[in-house]
Amino acid sequence: MNPTGVLEEYAHDAGRLVQSFEEISSAKVYADVAHLLPALPSRIADIGAGTGRDAAWFAAQGHSVLAVEPTEFFRTTGMALHPSPRIEWVGDALPDLERTLARGEVFDRVILCAVWQHLCEEERARALPNLTRLLAPDGLLIMSLRHGPNESGCYPRAARM
Repeated sequence: MNPTGVLEEYAHDAGRLVQSFEEISSAKVYADVAHLLPALPSRIADIGAGTGRDAAWFAAQGHSVLAVEPTEFFRTTGMALHPSPRIEWVGDALPDLERTLARGEVFDRVILCAVWQHLCEEERARALPNLTRLLAPDGLLIMSLRHGPNESGCYPRAARM
């Protein structure tokens, strides 16, 4: 899959994807790591925020969220679906996260949910130090992992802006 292939697939299936993303319960997604999520209001970076489902869930718990999403359609949809003064949206993408890092902010939690599988091995090697730079001294990086190839037998490539 070429680098823009993921974005093209998302654009083609946007309506269906928005509905399917929003139908998933964030509480269920994070149930296994709930003990690692902050109890007190904290700073969270949601990398690959999609429609903002998780960002809104974190914001509803009092957290300040930076929702980082490379796909303009998902950013604008997320802002419309989940308007919150606790969520700030930025258009940026792994592996470099140039705009996000340029802000000079650190976060108590950096979250990647259903994102890592879109990066090839070389991009993962570039992304990890950038993700680490976003962490506060006692911060945690929490990510979901999918091992192995996707349905087409390929290892997906990164989605870029």
